Amino acid sequence: EIMNNSLSKGEDYEVLQPELSESLIQMLNPLSQDLNVMRANLLFGALTSISFNQKRQNPNLRFFERGKSYGKGANGYYENALLDLCVAGAQGENHWHTTPIQNDFFNLKGLLEEVLNRLGLQANFSTGEHSLYGEFLEIKVGKTKVGGIGTVHPKVTKHFDIKGEVVHASLYWETLMNLVLQSGTKLFANLPKFPSVRRDLALLVNSSTGFNEIQTVIQQVGGKLLSNSFLFDVYEGDKLPDGKKSYAVGMIFQDLEKTLNDKAIEKTVGRIVHQLGEKLDAHLR
Repeated sequence: EIMNNSLSKGEDYEVLQPELSESLIQMLNPLSQDLNVMRANLLFGALTSISFNQKRQNPNLRFFERGKSYGKGANGYYENALLDLCVAGAQGENHWHTTPIQNDFFNLKGLLEEVLNRLGLQANFSTGEHSLYGEFLEIKVGKTKVGGIGTVHPKVTKHFDIKGEVVHASLYWETLMNLVLQSGTKLFANLPKFPSVRRDLALLVNSSTGFNEIQTVIQQVGGKLLSNSFLFDVYEGDKLPDGKKSYAVGMIFQDLEKTLNDKAIEKTVGRIVHQLGEKLDAHLR
């Protein structure tokens, strides 16, 4: 995460976005010429951060920032809440055994789609034009524009003394949140108030039986009380009958409305063991 200054350098806009000259908010008493306007985008701050890192031998970058841009128009001053994402360089660290994968346009586009899917929103992308980008796509949910993504134009990266390609996306935060509220997407479940209980089973099963079969039966029988099941050990050796192996299976039980007692848990575990025996010929060791 990066958090850049809301004050910006007016010269950057004069050179790169002269069309914004009338809408820039000039500071009456600027501390310096580098902090003489309110920022009209979050991109220039991100590019400054990328340049700063590249010059200190840290080229592989994935930044995000949530903040506001500012401007003035016919109806007075305004501000926009934004979520910006910016990538440069390669993913991960350099290693002799692997070929670096670049943080490219498609990588960030895929990440954006995952974020929007998590919010319960289906995005569509269409070709657009923007003075700060070479390749640029508008992002919409239905007919509502929610942002854009693009490869920053070489003239812009050169202005900020950046080497290599930079991909940047900007999302309209308040528009996104309104769409999420309208869709009714449940983004968060309350943390449980009551403790969970773990039970382990050591099962003797046929060598051909996979854990996915075991887990399916456990989930079917465990119902709402079962919050998780997992395999934590497998044993195959001469101490077991031919054609058999041993699974050590863990199960987590939890009731969101009350504290579970041993009787309820043992009853459920008993049903699980019975069904494992009936359906998969699995038995306790």
